[in-house]
Amino acid sequence: MRAPLHCLDVRCLGKGAAPAAWLVLSAILIKIYKRRGHGAKLCSPITRDWLSQMGVSFVDDVDLFIIKPCLDTEAKLTTEAQASLKTWGSTLIETGGVLKPEKCHYHMWGYECVKGVWEIVDLRDHPDITVPTAAGENVNIEQLSVGTSEKTLGLYANPAGCYKKQVDVMIDSMQEWTNRLKSSRLPTKWAWVSYRSQLWPKLDYGIGTNA
Repeated sequence: MRAPLHCLDVRCLGKGAAPAAWLVLSAILIKIYKRRGHGAKLCSPITRDWLSQMGVSFVDDVDLFIIKPCLDTEAKLTTEAQASLKTWGSTLIETGGVLKPEKCHYHMWGYECVKGVWEIVDLRDHPDITVPTAAGENVNIEQLSVGTSEKTLGLYANPAGCYKKQVDVMIDSMQEWTNRLKSSRLPTKWAWVSYRSQLWPKLDYGIGTNA
């Protein structure tokens, strides 16, 4: 039996506004987006309060979350996803920015109860999802499987919760730093400075997501 809840996470890159201007515009863009009914509606399991969230945004990198109890079929989710992307992309174009289709992708998934355990499943059988461009065209964007990680907000993540790729990246960073340190002639004092200022920030960022 499939649960009456479907989810979609869309990643969008390539906005033309400079970071400082984007910070000012973000509040307005998000307010317009949410006023039109888009985003995620989540119920807190502790307080039972309903929360409204558009996603996650940092400078020119945005993850749009589309999760609502009323989206109980793939068709409804696809329709809402397309409307959400049209709103976000069109509003962005009005500010002088634009989505780059080659830098956009999305995950779409649902949940099934198998022997009393909820399992995440890919939703693949649906029409193509597009993003608007400044030229007035609608361009298809790539769908990734729920277990496929892509760099998002500085780290590799996916809806299935498999963070092996991010861990591999952290291991590679540590090994590269160690090899460079071994081949250098840095005094111990400056080796520790390099560790605290160069290596650890790379490992520390996003490390909580790997739990």
